[in-house]
Amino acid sequence: MSDEEVAVDKIADAVKMLIRGWPIYGAVVGLLWGYGEFWLDDKIAKAIKTQTLEQPAVVTLTNSVNTNTLAIGRVSEQVEIVEEDTKAILRIMAND
Repeated sequence: MSDEEVAVDKIADAVKMLIRGWPIYGAVVGLLWGYGEFWLDDKIAKAIKTQTLEQPAVVTLTNSVNTNTLAIGRVSEQVEIVEEDTKAILRIMAND
């Protein structure tokens, strides 16, 4: 047998083995594909769930910031009143 015949025989044996084992290979490929689809679906579902859970937290944080902003405004007004009163008291004391 020449080298070409040996190579052809090896290729023929490999092709025969593939043809005989196609149900097994098909099942393995099917399982891997199905697992990949379920894995991807699970990842998408988790991402949607995470974003849905984060949205109320953002709304709560926004409300908190708005409340604090209003409180800071009220405190600023009170500080201005105290400053004006202090200036008036100091003027009165300076005139005495």
